Amino acid sequence: MDRVDRVMVSFEESRSHYPKPENVRVVGMPVKREFFFTDRAGARAALGLDERPVVVSYWGSLGAREMNKKIARFMALECAEGTPFQHIHATGSYGWKWMPEYVKEQGADLSANPAIDMREYIYYMPTVMAAADLVIGRAGATSIAEIQAMGRASVLIPYPYAAENHQYYNAKALEDKQ
Repeated sequence: MDRVDRVMVSFEESRSHYPKPENVRVVGMPVKREFFFTDRAGARAALGLDERPVVVSYWGSLGAREMNKKIARFMALECAEGTPFQHIHATGSYGWKWMPEYVKEQGADLSANPAIDMREYIYYMPTVMAAADLVIGRAGATSIAEIQAMGRASVLIPYPYAAENHQYYNAKALEDKQ
């Protein structure tokens, strides 16, 4: 830190990793303002959702094969239970190539269960997350910041191969605030 006067970080827990913690400023992670101001009722109406709870799940732009498989089995259970809630899932680009067929193999007929919306990507996350009651996904810093801005309950599964296991520490920092 001899070359800089200040270091800006997203989490208080990051401060201790710098030789001069007094020069570290915790500023949080910038997120789109829509994550603070998107109206829940308007988002649900825009997405054609009813009053049932909404689960949103995603594993990044590529998709995580094993996590997508777990979600496919979850979708089969949802169908078997009569879709007691609504579910929007983004498979990611790789997942989109195989997951629709895999979901069918698991016993989930999505054409007969419109409450489950499986898509390749979520193109406008503020609307989808505003409608959500629960978010399931990875523990990237941006995802955590968006979840916090929206005040949504979440189940976060850190990517186990992330550099220096940083997603675990991201999730841990969020958990420790609870």
